Amino acid sequence: MEKENYALRAEIESKNEKIEFFDEYVVFVKNNTNIYHRYDCDKFKNDYVFWLDDGEFWAYNVDYAIYIGKKPCSSCCK
Repeated sequence: MEKENYALRAEIESKNEKIEFFDEYVVFVKNNTNIYHRYDCDKFKNDYVFWLDDGEFWAYNVDYAIYIGKKPCSSCCK
């Protein structure tokens, strides 16, 4: 049982590292918009009209999003 617990803790730690990477470096831009959002942004995830329309988005690193003229969401990118 101790080995199983250790393996599960190691797996959780690995997942946490991935989550931290995405939270720090990856942002999302809906098609035809100039605003970038973090993954857990309510404005990004709960935009009902957006998801009914086409639901398409792009994932960029933050520096590239800024480079191509995208602006940070006032809600999630303070």
